[in-house]
Amino acid sequence: TMAEAALTSTTRQEKERASLLQLAKSQSSRPNDIPDWFKTLKVQLVPIVEKAMEFSVFIAPYIREMYVQARAVYLLLPTTAIRMIYGLGVCFFGGMFPLTIAAFETFRVSGGERALTSLNMLADDFMRVHEANVEDNKKDEDGDGVADVKQIGSQQLMTRKLGLFLRTANPERLTQGLYGISQAMAGVVATLKLQFAKTMSLAVSISDNIRKPAVSILAPFLIYSLPPEHHPWINPILDLTCKFLAMSLAWYLSRIISAVHSAIIGGLAASRACIQLLNDRKLITLDIDKSMIDEYSGWTLAAMGILFQLGQGMQLSFPLNILLLPLSFVEVSLQWAVTFMK
Repeated sequence: TMAEAALTSTTRQEKERASLLQLAKSQSSRPNDIPDWFKTLKVQLVPIVEKAMEFSVFIAPYIREMYVQARAVYLLLPTTAIRMIYGLGVCFFGGMFPLTIAAFETFRVSGGERALTSLNMLADDFMRVHEANVEDNKKDEDGDGVADVKQIGSQQLMTRKLGLFLRTANPERLTQGLYGISQAMAGVVATLKLQFAKTMSLAVSISDNIRKPAVSILAPFLIYSLPPEHHPWINPILDLTCKFLAMSLAWYLSRIISAVHSAIIGGLAASRACIQLLNDRKLITLDIDKSMIDEYSGWTLAAMGILFQLGQGMQLSFPLNILLLPLSFVEVSLQWAVTFMK
């Protein structure tokens, strides 16, 4: 039964915790038995971890402030205004972010609440660790006027920050949050694979067919450019190059089709939401079912959206490319996941 399965799972987890605790005690009593490869890896990871911590400390306040402000605006605006803004975004940028918009729609209709809950769990832990890290950076336990973190070596700093993370973060919430996000992402990728099956097939076909000319053109250059000990990297380089070129071309063609489709859908949605918002505010009195104004304005917006996206070459120009950089990163990540993930 489900109760027996839950009890068995709990018992197994308790045994695993006890085993890990025993292993940790055993290792702490023999500190010199740490493998050499682990010591080497730890030394190599120190600068990477330091840069990651510096970046997280720098970016965390901005992320939090953006989240707070975006949520405040979202809660303040009426539903019709949100639908209008979303429609305008789809109308003018839908062809540039087809996968991101499709993923958002998939999240919204299936599993979005659980994914949002998981994301909030991770955000809470992230902010808790960030606040603890800020306080840790201020500590001056020896009272010499200099923060303790500035008086220790790189390896000690990494060990200190790792211990801070392990003490502050909630392991159960962290694993639950990551598990919820991974489940939602798996569902999104599976759905997107079905929606963009033709694009994926085109990308794989292009990648397979340009492999031979790419080898004949690039392989000699790479052989002469790279030292012999780096020659094993030639095949992966060629493979990634072919996949990148094929994916770029296939998704560019797909974005053109998506630009037309999303401009029509978004333009009409924005037009109808705007008219409803004006009706709700008693600024106008118009029955959409008996008028064509929503169609005229919607199709006008659609034409403007198509021309804007094609005029931009399906690429964002400054400063939009900076402001929407997170969306661009999500779009490229989804492209790789949908096209080449098994």
